[in-house]
Amino acid sequence: MTQNNFAVALSAIASRLDYAEASEQSIAAYRAALEVYTPEANPTEWLLAQMGLANELVALGFMRGDDRATLEMAIAEHRTALAQVDPANDPHDWGLLHQSMALALDALAQQTGDAATLDEAMASAGIGRESYAAQGLGTVDFDAWIAEMTARRTALAP
Repeated sequence: MTQNNFAVALSAIASRLDYAEASEQSIAAYRAALEVYTPEANPTEWLLAQMGLANELVALGFMRGDDRATLEMAIAEHRTALAQVDPANDPHDWGLLHQSMALALDALAQQTGDAATLDEAMASAGIGRESYAAQGLGTVDFDAWIAEMTARRTALAP
């Protein structure tokens, strides 16, 4: 638990100060926590660390601006987490993971101009939106974001 808590603290520092080195240290601490936690033995702790890792990679990708490799790692880590989440039993984490993965996919699509990546971002954002709506949470931001991605997708046609 110590490594995960350390990672959370470093993530807060990185976010507040836009400090990539703290973000990198946070990622290392999340990875260290994931060496201890497993989905089978520590499902809650593992998911918290895995989600933290995935989200911190997205944050670092945004800090660095055009860091395609970091965004691709973030997407892969989101997929790893999503494989362990049952949307019926944990709709909150399911929605959060899809929202965060959609952010990474959307950023990657903007960098590459790849329509398939943008399609995947829209699909993931749509799943996140549905999850939020089912929980009675607001979807206005999702709706605006999905509309903006749809407009960009139309411009990329076919």
